[in-house]
Amino acid sequence: MIPDSEGDGLDDRGQVGSTETATCAYYPSLWPFVVGSTVTGEAYAYGYWDTTGTFKTRLGLEDPSWIAAKRSEDSLPPNYAGFTGLDCSGYISRLLGLGRHYSTLELPEYGLKISTSVLKRGDFLDRYVIGADGNPEGRHAMVVKDVHPSSVTVYHATPNSFATGTHERRVIEETIKMWGADKLVYLWDARWSNKYYYYPYSPFPQFAWVRPSKDAPVLDPLNEIIELDVVSKSSVAPSSVVLVLDDHLPDATTVYAGAPGFSVTPSSESGHARVKYAVPPVYWLPPGEHAVTVYASNLLDLRDGSRLVFTVPDTNDTALLAWEDAGPLPFMTGGQRGSNTPATAHWLHTERVVFRSTSSAAPLTDFVIYENDSMTAERYRRDFVPGTRAADISEALTGFPDKTEYYALLRDELGRATSMYFHLDKEGPVIVTTVTARLNESHTGLLYGARGRAGHLL
Repeated sequence: MIPDSEGDGLDDRGQVGSTETATCAYYPSLWPFVVGSTVTGEAYAYGYWDTTGTFKTRLGLEDPSWIAAKRSEDSLPPNYAGFTGLDCSGYISRLLGLGRHYSTLELPEYGLKISTSVLKRGDFLDRYVIGADGNPEGRHAMVVKDVHPSSVTVYHATPNSFATGTHERRVIEETIKMWGADKLVYLWDARWSNKYYYYPYSPFPQFAWVRPSKDAPVLDPLNEIIELDVVSKSSVAPSSVVLVLDDHLPDATTVYAGAPGFSVTPSSESGHARVKYAVPPVYWLPPGEHAVTVYASNLLDLRDGSRLVFTVPDTNDTALLAWEDAGPLPFMTGGQRGSNTPATAHWLHTERVVFRSTSSAAPLTDFVIYENDSMTAERYRRDFVPGTRAADISEALTGFPDKTEYYALLRDELGRATSMYFHLDKEGPVIVTTVTARLNESHTGLLYGARGRAGHLL
């Protein structure tokens, strides 16, 4: 299990001979393993990535024996089967379940470079330098256990402790002084009494909230759509993505892949996916503070999550109208805030229209579509059950003829009303108008042109 040419139970790599006394002295600082002692952690063996099971098995073999640990300069003595253990990159390769031993220089192929502000358990720190020949050279890598204000606790296979400088030659856990700067950290190495830079990487999925976002944690009450990007160096598994709304409440809503309004779309950029959830009206969130948590896994089967607290603003206590046209492509969607005029009314092009309302402080009473704003000829009516504060009126335009200036009216128990004009053109460009209007205040959506036909996405 150790190279012992003297037969004294001491590893030759820890002994220094004296020509004056013709004896050898053993120095644990040169080699820490002594026969009969108990050592915790698999031995550090440069260039190796043996599993713990393989390591234990080999240590129990004799004739020939295996040598625990290996330095870069070691060569195999006669009558030994080989070395056993793992090095820093071999340790991380095993933790990630990779198919081969990836070097320190190769490990970033399975990790996204991240900011120190999001560094957490399971991420890894990797150091490489540019050699004399101009090419990068790997140095060391370690796995994060915990992050502290001015230090980091890590697991790593290492020759020496960074915290104390003592010779360890094994896998250890230790806490090291750390200085951070965005996508770079400096770690103290007591052996050399100096600090050295490392790059933080994460093999786990990373999350970037689009709407609502961390900078603008507000959800539009008229258009409740949640969007975010999930990014991973090892591609995201779309079927693994799950959203949980208001997970702090007993009636939290969990949304799985394939649910209505929920989509996970891989990007042309490798490893990226856009997650989008258009909250169905029946699940619309009332005004106030809410939370959404996303979970996702990548192809390494590493799973992580992100949580965002956001606000749905009050809509001045009055319900607002929105519409969604679910007809054939091009798919059209838009919203109306308050009253409009015939000149700014939207063109609708199919019968499969859903009218929606935001939550109202007062319960809604009815929704009516009239032939015009004289409100003398009803085309559609929906009376709500007491207590209704949001509504989804599907296919309200079934059988409606093409014409301009339909008038929709939504009322609540306090007698307040929100109205909306709209034009209907199901058959083709037969209604001429010079109106062009953007669908909503954020200027994202469809532009309607001179003959009431849908244009292109802006």
